[in-house]
Amino acid sequence: MKQIVNLNTVNTKLKKLKIKFDSLGIFFNLIFVMFKPSITIIQESPLKGTLCDTPEIAKTIWFDDLAKSAFFDSNKEHLIVVILNTKLKLIDWNLVSIGSVNEAVAHPREIFRPVIIGGAYAFLLMHNHPSGDSAPSAADRRLTSSLREGASLLQLNFLDHIIVGNKESDQTFSFREAGLL
Repeated sequence: MKQIVNLNTVNTKLKKLKIKFDSLGIFFNLIFVMFKPSITIIQESPLKGTLCDTPEIAKTIWFDDLAKSAFFDSNKEHLIVVILNTKLKLIDWNLVSIGSVNEAVAHPREIFRPVIIGGAYAFLLMHNHPSGDSAPSAADRRLTSSLREGASLLQLNFLDHIIVGNKESDQTFSFREAGLL
């Protein structure tokens, strides 16, 4: 049985205990990896209801919401799924993977899981490149191609795969805008 955990609730409980989340980062990553097959974490966003139909708006969600989360480490790749309703407004987002300095590993089934559980009409895939260079790698291109095929079979609207550079570089790459999706 799957359990849905709200990260805001977890963060609030940790703050009430006055425990610095940074010191628990390794512990959280270990727990996340151990329970990932049975837990789908859907982040309740304060930007819920925001129209999310352009890479610029998606980048705002990244820097104004995800990057401010307690688990976010700007030196690691993070891969999220942005879950959208029929009006392309934000329902929530889901953290799929926290990687290393140059990769975040994710399988399509791990990406589609929160989209289906969240009752999404459409979704965006987003991840960062800590180097600041938002150019897609060969692995990014392969993943996007696999997701396009899977989304088509599942009759889900895969709107875009957006790669965000770091805040200093202000770079963003959109597969849709580049004609690759």
